[in-house]
Amino acid sequence: MVNLKRFLITFVIFLFTVTVFAAELYPDYFRLPLSIENSMERHEDVDLFFDSTENDLNLPGAGLSSNIFYRLNRESDPLEGANRFIFNMNGYLIDYVLQPISWTFSAVIPKYGREGISRMDVNINMPNRLINSMLQAKFEKTGTVLLRFVINTTIGVAGFYDVAYSWWELEPYNTNFGSTFKYWGIGHGFYLVIPVEGSTSLRDSIGMIGDYFANPLTYIPPYTLLNPISWGIKAGLGINKMTLNIDSFQKVYKSNYDPYDLTKHIWFFMERQNGSINSIQ
Repeated sequence: MVNLKRFLITFVIFLFTVTVFAAELYPDYFRLPLSIENSMERHEDVDLFFDSTENDLNLPGAGLSSNIFYRLNRESDPLEGANRFIFNMNGYLIDYVLQPISWTFSAVIPKYGREGISRMDVNINMPNRLINSMLQAKFEKTGTVLLRFVINTTIGVAGFYDVAYSWWELEPYNTNFGSTFKYWGIGHGFYLVIPVEGSTSLRDSIGMIGDYFANPLTYIPPYTLLNPISWGIKAGLGINKMTLNIDSFQKVYKSNYDPYDLTKHIWFFMERQNGSINSIQ
């Protein structure tokens, strides 16, 4: 146990040092462009974004015109060639592997059950939100995170039901290490597409390391980096979450608009609106 604590302390120091060093080494990639911040003040564009989202593909930005995309998302993508290759591989993975698994999963577990399992996954990962809300000095949010966890774990049957919100309107606070780095003033860096995981950025991909070690499922015995039990549970929860979104992913991949550009612009638009977000395919 002592060795584990020592490792976690060393890891946090390493994570912070690497991120700050990267921001100093590549200042252009980590600078938040003023042109984009200013353009986000165009409320008619933002309104159109949400109207199109609701009325078209039910996916952020799917119905947004390309000229608005380009005005709002002139972001760095120096690895576009490699990113497009991984993006296309993810598309094949969705079509020929994940979709059949999703069909089977959906046939066995009804949508109501899958939504409950997804809420349980969020509830279990409470320490990640707790740590990052404290690192962001958002102590009111920290209290909300703790209170929601206690209520949903007990009355909400281990988080299957979000009683904290439905009964007491305690809204969830979703945050991670990528959000914390952004709060500290570190820009997102260049765009990345990760196998299976999908869209992210240099900053948020580094943050995923912290997210991994802050997730309690990582510490299911035996305590090894490639613990098959831990990875199996995470994979199952990931597939469950995917079944709730796979139709939207496929609509983007099969859109007439360049699906790679569309997905990239969606990701950056959501990042501007909501802070650091979980990756999308």
